[in-house]
Amino acid sequence: MKKKGITLISLVITITIMLIIVGIIVYTSFQRIETERLNRINADIENLSSSVNLYYLKNGEIPVVRNAEGEKETVSIDEVNNVLGGQLDENDNDTYYIIDVNYLDNISLISYSDTAKYIINEKTHNIYYMEYVENR
Repeated sequence: MKKKGITLISLVITITIMLIIVGIIVYTSFQRIETERLNRINADIENLSSSVNLYYLKNGEIPVVRNAEGEKETVSIDEVNNVLGGQLDENDNDTYYIIDVNYLDNISLISYSDTAKYIINEKTHNIYYMEYVENR
């Protein structure tokens, strides 16, 4: 008499295949989320670039965060290199400032927060997204 039913081997194979499929779905979901986030950041940089250029043409200076004495607050080159690594333009100098969006009119940024800043290079006016997040 033959017994019909699922064998241990077929059960293990089925579970393995299901785990592989779930892994692929999770991986592609994370990739999609990161791609969407990158697209939002790129859109913000384009908006910022236009607004900063208009501000610079109108006022002769870039809109940056200032301390209580009115001096421009810089971001250290070491910190910039640690976060951005090889993404920096070779024409940039070593002076970076945090953009103060409060000076800019009618701008809406998707990815701006208190812990994530957009910085600008003094010489080239290249804008970078610099995120201050531990263990990322």
